[in-house]
Amino acid sequence: MEAEEFLLVRDMFRTLAARFRIGSADEVKPTARTAAQEALGELGLAELRRSSPPAATVQECALLAEEHGRQPLTTSLLGTVLLAPELLRLLDRAEPPPHGTAPTIALAHDLRFPDSAPGSSPSGLLAWDCEGADSALCVTPDGTVTALGLRATTPGIDLLRGIRSVPSEPTARFVGRLEAERYRHWQAYALVMVSSELVGAAGAFVRLSVEYARERRQYGRPIGSFQAVQHLLADATVLVEAGTSATRYAAWCLDNESPARALTAARVAKAEVNASALDAVYTGMQVFGGIAQTWEHIAHLYLRKVRMGHDAGDDGRSPDDAGPAGADPMTDTPLDFGDPADLDRLRRRFRAWLADHPLPERLPDEPVPVFLHRWHRLLYSGGWVGLDVPVQYGGRGLSALHQVAISDELGACHAPGVPRIGYLAHALLEFGSEEQRRHWLPRMLAGDDVWCQGFSEPGAGSDLAGMSTVATPHEDHYTVRGQKLWTSYAQYSGLCLLLARTDRAAPAHRSISAFALPLDRPGVTVRPLRAANGDDEFCELFLDDVRIARSERIGAEGDGWPLAMTTVSYERNALDTGHLSKYGLLVERLRRTARQRRGDLPDGLLSEIGRCFVDYEVLVAHARRRTAERLGGQVAGPESSIDKLLMTRTEQRLHETALKVFPEVQLRGGEVKDDERGGADELFGDYLYSRAASVYGGTSQIQRNIIAKRILGLPSGN
Repeated sequence: MEAEEFLLVRDMFRTLAARFRIGSADEVKPTARTAAQEALGELGLAELRRSSPPAATVQECALLAEEHGRQPLTTSLLGTVLLAPELLRLLDRAEPPPHGTAPTIALAHDLRFPDSAPGSSPSGLLAWDCEGADSALCVTPDGTVTALGLRATTPGIDLLRGIRSVPSEPTARFVGRLEAERYRHWQAYALVMVSSELVGAAGAFVRLSVEYARERRQYGRPIGSFQAVQHLLADATVLVEAGTSATRYAAWCLDNESPARALTAARVAKAEVNASALDAVYTGMQVFGGIAQTWEHIAHLYLRKVRMGHDAGDDGRSPDDAGPAGADPMTDTPLDFGDPADLDRLRRRFRAWLADHPLPERLPDEPVPVFLHRWHRLLYSGGWVGLDVPVQYGGRGLSALHQVAISDELGACHAPGVPRIGYLAHALLEFGSEEQRRHWLPRMLAGDDVWCQGFSEPGAGSDLAGMSTVATPHEDHYTVRGQKLWTSYAQYSGLCLLLARTDRAAPAHRSISAFALPLDRPGVTVRPLRAANGDDEFCELFLDDVRIARSERIGAEGDGWPLAMTTVSYERNALDTGHLSKYGLLVERLRRTARQRRGDLPDGLLSEIGRCFVDYEVLVAHARRRTAERLGGQVAGPESSIDKLLMTRTEQRLHETALKVFPEVQLRGGEVKDDERGGADELFGDYLYSRAASVYGGTSQIQRNIIAKRILGLPSGN
């Protein structure tokens, strides 16, 4: 379907939704149900997946399911319009089975997929989402599809969704049999559609509660100005965004990947949405307060919809599996959109180069940053640094996707990542003058100049606008006084991307400027700090009347704030930083250990490992979505705060779980042998460092403030 056609279909559906939207539970009446379903049928949406090839992609159908979830409607979109036609298509059946002309889908009484033994007749079934249906299709685990008659409507908790029982001893009519690949596709498709509707419903209700928080006043001001409410709604927004990324990626897999991989992605999406959609709705109800507990308010209609959808299909998790059932390892970060063949060629060339240029050994007593700098220069010599930087500035003029693919390959082979200079390079590309770009960027990429970042201060860590370092302007230079803190590896750097206030009279966010400060200047003192894990990564930077030329200012006066936001947005994407592949390796290590020690690990710990798997896969999907947006020309903005919170969630839960799986590391100085690597892995040191994930790059609380004010538009507390 062309994009214009899909937008037309979506707009027609929105017009229908505006006519038949339910405002309260009292409006849910049989006549209203029938009229709404008849109007939906007239749109012809059941034809979207009936033909082969289908008129609409799975991704487009998933977006329609999201839209349906947002609207409190009594129509059956999933059962009769999206699910049943897809099942008939997979059976190569152009027409509905003889029992009826509008089938829906049969599920077990607990709303899971039927699990009848192959060859046996299903029993104890419900026709799910059956408004307008007169038969139900049941799929058993061997792929057998039968058509069943229906009884009268049965009560259900979801007042918007029709449920009908199936006779206890139904006369099932054979419709066809799905071969294994098509059965996997069917399961994945069903889970994606259910998950999409759930995340649409959760997102819509969160938006309603945001609007309410903007208007509802208590104690003389809007409740949305209270930080406690802002953080509640920010967390709910993160949950909705995580579920959205997971379901949209699973839909993409159904259009582009094998059914097995699509099923893994769909089970991950359902597990994530099951964990997040209800919490998001609970948050919205908390914000609405007492009014949300009344029969007249729409809140319980959304809660009922999400509560029932939570159980539909399956959530892909089992205490017997360290991850969704049947999930295959997916440490190869799925970045194969755009030009997969081009990326595959790049990966193969890089693997061949790595085979000829293995990671050098770290010398005795060699500081880590010195070792990493040697690795940086070796990577650059092969052309693997700055792939997304224009050629005229020393790069290769490729896309961000190409550089991300290289970072992914390095993580997958346990090698240090590409030097973390991408965020600095992009700041120079956007704000530097042509002369500055041509001078500094080639030297930065080659490793001739080593840069650090001077943002945080003792009294203004995450509060960049509160910094007190001042650059006093003179005719041809500035004089800088102040102190910076948490400046990583400043003792091994030659240049610092420094932020300082240049106009004390201007508003805080418009009075900051950026500079390239050579650290050998008179008046600069660097003092290393030792971190809790023993590393000397962090430094204090003291600036005592340091002279900086005007030509060393990056951008115009007052550009420091937008430059800083550009920088941190790249720091907060797990693909840019190379974290994803490393997380994936640890997840697979935990799952491998769970399989080897299945009898020794309690079910609760297996479930925690499964949750880590889901967190990781959701982060992959979300980072992939952000990268696609960037490739489409979307500029990184406050949405990066959502990325940072999801990355923090993944990293901290993963390392916390690793300590439970390997408790011995706490008794052996943090080292545990990994048979596959044949070396020592400092898990406890990584665990200690993971606690900083909610602090560096802006604390989690500051990220919530940004989401609340800059994305949700909640009012200031002033």
